[in-house]
Amino acid sequence: GGAVADYKNLLAAAAPYFPPEPESVIDNHKVTEPGWIHHSEHPDLPEGWPEAIYLAKMGCPISLTFETPSSMALEKRVGCHQAMVRESIRCCL
Repeated sequence: GGAVADYKNLLAAAAPYFPPEPESVIDNHKVTEPGWIHHSEHPDLPEGWPEAIYLAKMGCPISLTFETPSSMALEKRVGCHQAMVRESIRCCL
């Protein structure tokens, strides 16, 4: 696999539900590829580390955060998350 191949598989799993966010900057972070932000392991704010940054600081080599549009139907959002988690597990096996 590798990060890019696995990332593209995750996007394919999410595609029946939602397209990737088209913006080039999301939450003040430059988009690495459509649907992918590679965030540094340093928090934007020193207090209240997000879980992904805490895990990176504790030695976790990779963490994934899946987000779906909160304005969309919950059932569709859950289905998208399920598809991405299934694909994540498939890539690891």
